[in-house]
Amino acid sequence: MGFVTVAAFLALAATGWVVWPLVRHQGGASDEATQARAALAVLREEFAALEAARAAGELDEAAHAQARRELEARALAEAQALEARVRGREISPVAAALVALGVPLLAALGYLWVGSPRWASDEAVLAATREAEVAQAASAAGISPEQIRAMVSRLEARLESGEGDAQAWMMLARSYRVLGDPAFVAAGWARLGAKIPQEPAVLVEWAELLVVARGGFDAESTALLERALALAPDEPKALAMGGAAAAAAGEHAKAVERWERLLAQAPAEGEFAQTLRAAIEAERQKAGLPPSGN
Repeated sequence: MGFVTVAAFLALAATGWVVWPLVRHQGGASDEATQARAALAVLREEFAALEAARAAGELDEAAHAQARRELEARALAEAQALEARVRGREISPVAAALVALGVPLLAALGYLWVGSPRWASDEAVLAATREAEVAQAASAAGISPEQIRAMVSRLEARLESGEGDAQAWMMLARSYRVLGDPAFVAAGWARLGAKIPQEPAVLVEWAELLVVARGGFDAESTALLERALALAPDEPKALAMGGAAAAAAGEHAKAVERWERLLAQAPAEGEFAQTLRAAIEAERQKAGLPPSGN
Protein backbone atom coordinates (compact mmCIF):
# COMPACT_ATOMS: atom_id res chain seq x y z
CA MET A 1 0.00 0.00 0.00
CA GLY A 2 1.48 3.36 -1.02
CA PHE A 3 2.13 6.09 1.54
CA VAL A 4 -0.41 8.43 -0.07
CA THR A 5 -3.10 5.77 0.20
CA VAL A 6 -2.24 5.06 3.82
CA ALA A 7 -2.22 8.75 4.71
CA ALA A 8 -5.65 9.25 3.17
CA PHE A 9 -7.02 6.12 4.87
CA LEU A 10 -5.67 7.41 8.20
CA ALA A 11 -7.28 10.78 7.61
CA LEU A 12 -10.65 9.16 6.95
CA ALA A 13 -10.33 6.81 9.91
CA ALA A 14 -9.16 9.43 12.36
CA THR A 15 -11.75 12.00 11.26
CA GLY A 16 -14.59 9.55 11.62
CA TRP A 17 -13.31 8.51 15.06
CA VAL A 18 -12.91 12.06 16.38
CA VAL A 19 -15.99 13.66 14.82
CA TRP A 20 -18.59 11.20 16.06
CA PRO A 21 -18.11 11.67 19.84
CA LEU A 22 -17.79 15.42 19.42
CA VAL A 23 -21.10 15.82 17.62
CA ARG A 24 -23.07 12.88 18.97
CA HIS A 25 -25.56 15.15 20.75
CA GLN A 26 -26.34 17.07 17.55
CA GLY A 27 -29.30 15.61 15.68
CA GLY A 28 -28.16 14.14 12.37
CA ALA A 29 -24.60 15.37 12.88
CA SER A 30 -23.14 11.88 12.92
CA ASP A 31 -23.37 11.75 9.12
CA GLU A 32 -19.70 12.65 8.68
CA ALA A 33 -18.53 9.82 10.92
CA THR A 34 -20.81 7.33 9.14
CA GLN A 35 -19.64 8.54 5.73
CA ALA A 36 -16.01 8.29 6.80
CA ARG A 37 -16.46 4.67 7.88
CA ALA A 38 -18.36 3.80 4.70
CA ALA A 39 -15.81 5.47 2.43
CA LEU A 40 -12.98 3.75 4.25
CA ALA A 41 -14.64 0.34 3.88
CA VAL A 42 -15.20 0.82 0.14
CA LEU A 43 -11.64 1.99 -0.46
CA ARG A 44 -10.19 -0.92 1.50
CA GLU A 45 -12.28 -3.40 -0.51
CA GLU A 46 -11.23 -1.84 -3.80
CA PHE A 47 -7.58 -1.84 -2.78
CA ALA A 48 -7.80 -5.51 -1.79
CA ALA A 49 -9.46 -6.35 -5.11
CA LEU A 50 -6.76 -4.46 -6.97
CA GLU A 51 -3.99 -6.36 -5.21
CA ALA A 52 -5.78 -9.66 -5.82
CA ALA A 53 -6.08 -8.89 -9.53
CA ARG A 54 -2.36 -8.22 -9.77
CA ALA A 55 -1.54 -11.41 -7.85
CA ALA A 56 -3.78 -13.41 -10.20
CA GLY A 57 -2.05 -11.99 -13.25
CA GLU A 58 -5.14 -10.11 -14.40
CA LEU A 59 -3.28 -6.78 -14.30
CA ASP A 60 0.25 -6.09 -15.45
CA GLU A 61 2.47 -3.71 -13.48
CA ALA A 62 1.62 -0.67 -15.61
CA ALA A 63 -2.13 -1.20 -15.31
CA HIS A 64 -1.81 -1.91 -11.60
CA ALA A 65 0.22 1.26 -11.03
CA GLN A 66 -2.32 3.36 -12.93
CA ALA A 67 -5.26 1.86 -11.03
CA ARG A 68 -3.49 2.40 -7.71
CA ARG A 69 -2.80 6.06 -8.54
CA GLU A 70 -6.49 6.52 -9.31
CA LEU A 71 -7.44 4.87 -6.03
CA GLU A 72 -4.97 7.06 -4.12
CA ALA A 73 -6.44 10.16 -5.75
CA ARG A 74 -9.94 9.08 -4.75
CA ALA A 75 -8.81 8.39 -1.18
CA LEU A 76 -7.27 11.84 -0.87
CA ALA A 77 -10.34 13.45 -2.42
CA GLU A 78 -12.61 11.63 0.03
CA ALA A 79 -10.50 12.78 2.98
CA GLN A 80 -10.40 16.39 1.79
CA ALA A 81 -14.13 16.47 1.04
CA LEU A 82 -14.92 15.05 4.46
CA GLU A 83 -12.74 17.64 6.16
CA ALA A 84 -14.46 20.40 4.20
CA ARG A 85 -17.91 19.12 5.23
CA VAL A 86 -16.88 18.97 8.87
CA ARG A 87 -15.47 22.49 8.80
CA GLY A 88 -18.57 23.94 7.18
CA ARG A 89 -21.27 22.05 9.04
CA GLU A 90 -23.57 23.82 11.50
CA ILE A 91 -22.50 21.71 14.43
CA SER A 92 -21.32 22.91 17.80
CA PRO A 93 -18.66 25.57 17.04
CA VAL A 94 -16.29 24.01 19.52
CA ALA A 95 -16.57 20.68 17.70
CA ALA A 96 -15.76 22.39 14.41
CA ALA A 97 -12.88 24.21 16.07
CA LEU A 98 -11.49 20.99 17.49
CA VAL A 99 -11.43 19.44 14.04
CA ALA A 100 -10.12 22.58 12.34
CA LEU A 101 -7.39 23.52 14.80
CA GLY A 102 -6.57 20.15 16.30
CA VAL A 103 -7.57 18.47 19.55
CA PRO A 104 -4.13 18.87 21.19
CA LEU A 105 -4.00 22.61 20.55
CA LEU A 106 -7.46 23.53 21.82
CA ALA A 107 -7.22 21.14 24.75
CA ALA A 108 -4.00 22.89 25.73
CA LEU A 109 -5.61 26.30 25.31
CA GLY A 110 -8.53 25.23 27.43
CA TYR A 111 -6.53 23.76 30.28
CA LEU A 112 -3.65 26.25 30.36
CA TRP A 113 -5.30 29.58 29.66
CA VAL A 114 -9.03 29.33 30.20
CA GLY A 115 -9.37 27.03 33.17
CA SER A 116 -11.47 23.97 32.50
CA PRO A 117 -14.17 24.79 29.96
CA ARG A 118 -17.07 22.42 30.10
CA TRP A 119 -16.17 20.77 26.81
CA ALA A 120 -12.85 19.67 28.30
CA SER A 121 -14.65 16.91 30.19
CA ASP A 122 -15.89 15.36 26.96
CA GLU A 123 -14.60 11.83 26.75
CA ALA A 124 -13.55 12.42 23.14
CA VAL A 125 -11.02 14.99 24.30
CA LEU A 126 -9.88 12.90 27.23
CA ALA A 127 -9.53 9.86 24.95
CA ALA A 128 -7.59 11.66 22.22
CA THR A 129 -4.18 10.45 23.33
CA ARG A 130 -1.50 9.64 20.80
CA GLU A 131 -1.70 5.93 21.55
CA ALA A 132 -5.45 5.85 20.97
CA GLU A 133 -5.13 7.78 17.72
CA VAL A 134 -2.59 5.32 16.37
CA ALA A 135 -4.53 2.25 17.50
CA GLN A 136 -7.86 3.47 16.13
CA ALA A 137 -6.63 4.83 12.81
CA ALA A 138 -4.21 2.01 12.06
CA SER A 139 -6.76 -0.65 12.95
CA ALA A 140 -9.41 0.97 10.76
CA ALA A 141 -6.98 1.20 7.84
CA GLY A 142 -5.90 -2.41 8.26
CA ILE A 143 -2.23 -1.61 8.82
CA SER A 144 0.13 -1.65 11.78
CA PRO A 145 1.97 1.29 13.36
CA GLU A 146 5.20 -0.41 12.26
CA GLN A 147 4.10 -0.30 8.63
CA ILE A 148 3.19 3.37 8.99
CA ARG A 149 6.58 4.06 10.54
CA ALA A 150 8.36 2.38 7.61
CA MET A 151 6.39 4.39 5.07
CA VAL A 152 7.03 7.59 7.01
CA SER A 153 10.74 6.81 6.86
CA ARG A 154 10.54 6.47 3.09
CA LEU A 155 8.78 9.83 2.83
CA GLU A 156 11.47 11.34 5.05
CA ALA A 157 14.12 10.08 2.65
CA ARG A 158 12.37 11.62 -0.36
CA LEU A 159 11.99 14.99 1.35
CA GLU A 160 15.56 14.91 2.59
CA SER A 161 16.73 14.42 -1.01
CA GLY A 162 14.82 17.51 -2.13
CA GLU A 163 11.70 15.83 -3.54
CA GLY A 164 8.16 16.64 -2.41
CA ASP A 165 5.94 19.71 -2.23
CA ALA A 166 4.38 21.60 0.67
CA GLN A 167 1.58 19.04 0.93
CA ALA A 168 4.13 16.26 1.42
CA TRP A 169 5.81 18.20 4.22
CA MET A 170 2.47 18.73 5.95
CA MET A 171 1.60 15.05 5.50
CA LEU A 172 4.89 14.08 7.14
CA ALA A 173 4.27 16.35 10.14
CA ARG A 174 0.77 14.93 10.61
CA SER A 175 2.09 11.39 10.33
CA TYR A 176 4.69 12.10 13.00
CA ARG A 177 1.96 13.46 15.23
CA VAL A 178 -0.23 10.39 14.78
CA LEU A 179 2.68 8.08 15.58
CA GLY A 180 3.22 10.04 18.80
CA ASP A 181 6.84 8.99 19.34
CA PRO A 182 8.90 11.96 20.65
CA ALA A 183 12.20 10.24 19.81
CA PHE A 184 11.05 9.62 16.23
CA VAL A 185 9.98 13.27 15.95
CA ALA A 186 13.30 14.47 17.38
CA ALA A 187 15.29 12.42 14.88
CA GLY A 188 13.18 13.62 11.96
CA TRP A 189 13.41 17.24 13.10
CA ALA A 190 17.20 17.01 13.41
CA ARG A 191 17.48 15.79 9.81
CA LEU A 192 14.76 17.85 8.16
CA GLY A 193 14.05 20.92 10.28
CA ALA A 194 16.35 23.21 8.32
CA LYS A 195 14.76 22.14 5.01
CA ILE A 196 11.12 22.91 5.83
CA PRO A 197 9.52 25.08 3.10
CA GLN A 198 8.89 28.64 4.22
CA GLU A 199 5.14 28.43 3.68
CA PRO A 200 2.75 29.44 6.50
CA ALA A 201 0.68 26.24 6.54
CA VAL A 202 3.79 24.06 6.61
CA LEU A 203 5.46 26.12 9.34
CA VAL A 204 2.36 25.98 11.54
CA GLU A 205 1.98 22.22 11.03
CA TRP A 206 5.56 21.62 12.14
CA ALA A 207 5.25 24.04 15.04
CA GLU A 208 2.23 22.10 16.30
CA LEU A 209 4.14 18.86 15.89
CA LEU A 210 6.99 20.16 18.07
CA VAL A 211 4.59 21.50 20.71
CA VAL A 212 2.81 18.16 20.99
CA ALA A 213 6.03 16.10 20.92
CA ARG A 214 7.82 18.27 23.47
CA GLY A 215 4.90 18.94 25.76
CA GLY A 216 4.89 22.71 25.30
CA PHE A 217 6.26 25.67 23.42
CA ASP A 218 10.00 26.22 23.09
CA ALA A 219 12.31 28.45 21.07
CA GLU A 220 12.08 26.35 17.92
CA SER A 221 8.29 25.96 17.80
CA THR A 222 7.84 29.64 18.64
CA ALA A 223 10.26 30.66 15.87
CA LEU A 224 8.25 28.63 13.34
CA LEU A 225 5.05 30.38 14.42
CA GLU A 226 6.67 33.82 14.22
CA ARG A 227 7.82 33.08 10.67
CA ALA A 228 4.34 31.86 9.72
CA LEU A 229 2.73 35.03 11.08
CA ALA A 230 5.28 37.21 9.33
CA LEU A 231 4.26 35.57 6.05
CA ALA A 232 0.49 35.36 6.76
CA PRO A 233 -0.52 37.69 9.63
CA ASP A 234 -4.16 36.57 9.64
CA GLU A 235 -3.72 32.79 9.27
CA PRO A 236 -6.16 31.42 11.90
CA LYS A 237 -4.17 28.48 13.18
CA ALA A 238 -0.99 30.57 13.35
CA LEU A 239 -2.87 33.21 15.35
CA ALA A 240 -4.30 30.57 17.70
CA MET A 241 -0.97 28.93 18.35
CA GLY A 242 1.02 32.16 18.23
CA GLY A 243 -1.23 33.60 20.92
CA ALA A 244 -0.82 30.47 23.00
CA ALA A 245 2.97 30.68 22.65
CA ALA A 246 2.93 34.32 23.72
CA ALA A 247 0.74 33.53 26.74
CA ALA A 248 3.04 30.68 27.76
CA ALA A 249 6.02 33.06 27.54
CA GLY A 250 4.30 35.68 29.70
CA GLU A 251 3.79 38.04 26.75
CA HIS A 252 0.16 38.60 27.63
CA ALA A 253 -0.44 41.73 25.54
CA LYS A 254 0.83 39.91 22.45
CA ALA A 255 -1.47 36.98 23.23
CA VAL A 256 -4.42 39.38 23.47
CA GLU A 257 -3.58 41.03 20.16
CA ARG A 258 -3.31 37.71 18.33
CA TRP A 259 -6.40 36.13 19.81
CA GLU A 260 -8.46 39.26 19.15
CA ARG A 261 -7.47 39.01 15.49
CA LEU A 262 -8.53 35.36 15.55
CA LEU A 263 -11.82 36.25 17.26
CA ALA A 264 -12.57 38.77 14.51
CA GLN A 265 -12.58 35.87 12.02
CA ALA A 266 -14.73 33.51 14.11
CA PRO A 267 -18.54 33.31 14.14
CA ALA A 268 -19.77 35.74 16.78
CA GLU A 269 -21.98 33.20 18.54
CA GLY A 270 -21.10 29.79 19.86
CA GLU A 271 -18.86 28.05 22.33
CA PHE A 272 -15.61 28.57 20.45
CA ALA A 273 -16.03 32.35 20.43
CA GLN A 274 -17.06 32.27 24.10
CA THR A 275 -14.02 30.18 25.02
CA LEU A 276 -11.72 32.47 23.07
CA ARG A 277 -13.24 35.59 24.66
CA ALA A 278 -12.66 34.10 28.11
CA ALA A 279 -9.03 33.42 27.21
CA ILE A 280 -8.63 36.97 25.93
CA GLU A 281 -10.10 38.48 29.09
CA ALA A 282 -7.78 36.36 31.24
CA GLU A 283 -4.78 37.55 29.23
CA ARG A 284 -5.94 41.18 29.33
CA GLN A 285 -6.06 40.97 33.11
CA LYS A 286 -2.55 39.48 33.27
CA ALA A 287 -1.28 42.20 30.94
CA GLY A 288 -2.81 44.94 33.10
CA LEU A 289 -5.21 45.93 30.32
CA PRO A 290 -8.82 46.98 30.92
CA PRO A 291 -11.58 44.50 30.06
CA SER A 292 -12.75 44.46 26.46
CA GLY A 293 -15.26 47.18 25.68
CA ASN A 294 -13.93 49.59 28.31
